[in-house]
Amino acid sequence: MHLRTSCLLVASLLPLFACDNDPRPPDEIVSRHRWDPRPRERPVDDIDIDEARPNELALPGGLEMRAPIVDGRLTVIPIVAAPNAPPPAARTFITLAEGMASGAVTVREVAHELEVDQLVLRNGAKEPLLVLRGQLVIEGEQDRVMSADRIIEPGETTIVGVRCVEKERSEGGLYFRTGKAMAELSLRRAVAHEDQDHVWAQVDVIAVRDKLYSETRSYRPAAQAQTRGDNAARRERIVAALGKMEERAHVLGFAVAVDDELVAFERFASPELHRKLEAELLASYLPATAGTPVAAKKPLAPSDVRAFLASVKPSTTAASTVHLKVRPAREQVLFD
Repeated sequence: MHLRTSCLLVASLLPLFACDNDPRPPDEIVSRHRWDPRPRERPVDDIDIDEARPNELALPGGLEMRAPIVDGRLTVIPIVAAPNAPPPAARTFITLAEGMASGAVTVREVAHELEVDQLVLRNGAKEPLLVLRGQLVIEGEQDRVMSADRIIEPGETTIVGVRCVEKERSEGGLYFRTGKAMAELSLRRAVAHEDQDHVWAQVDVIAVRDKLYSETRSYRPAAQAQTRGDNAARRERIVAALGKMEERAHVLGFAVAVDDELVAFERFASPELHRKLEAELLASYLPATAGTPVAAKKPLAPSDVRAFLASVKPSTTAASTVHLKVRPAREQVLFD
């Protein structure tokens, strides 16, 4: 064996031995897989996602996948612009949380008579506002989540669609505060694909699962739990792993899998916009995804991400593209 080949072999094995010596339990370790650029004779569909060659990582729209980050049952696959992709749009967008926190964006009830599925939003900022389905606003006469992805232009006042996530309250003030949270995966799916009764039912299922009590049957306690305790620690680990990426400054979004089953893909107009939303989005995928992964039929492969994008219809705005998988039948049984 040539000396150069021997050195390369030893270097490639060192990370494996280091992982074996990590004293933490497996579900407390964030795995940062390395892409393997060496040629293989196996077909692309049989190549694990952590072994893919660079030319196998391409996605439509001038995007590429990067090494998966695994924590418990959750896998986050960073998405970056391909080296030859055009630069991101120069337009700057603000988020709902930052707009409401600054007072530039206001959200209020339509009138003194409650309209469960509508609110009035005014964007008084100088930048366009990106609203994402599932974002939480609290107080008013009932806590709500946004029911659609859309852009609100500067100076625009408009009606926005919402779903109620607080069944046993119908009184209070006219104005809302930001909930600083995104609805977790199961609730976001209900908002996207089900009616109001199913949304309320899912809020109840989450409360029972997490042993949370709300006199008004609000989702708010579950939303707050996304950033506390073990969930907070898990998010910090994932963010730390993202921070070690060479292309950290160019991350535009991520694909998300639970037990190696892809459930979502979120991509934004610029790395700056993604960074504003990253913590909120990551927190929404943490509930019910800790612990030991359920064995998958086959390892997640780059071709699975491309197939997911082709099979799941996206919700698209000038600032975002979101693919959200329809809830599986086993999850819908909870509402029957």
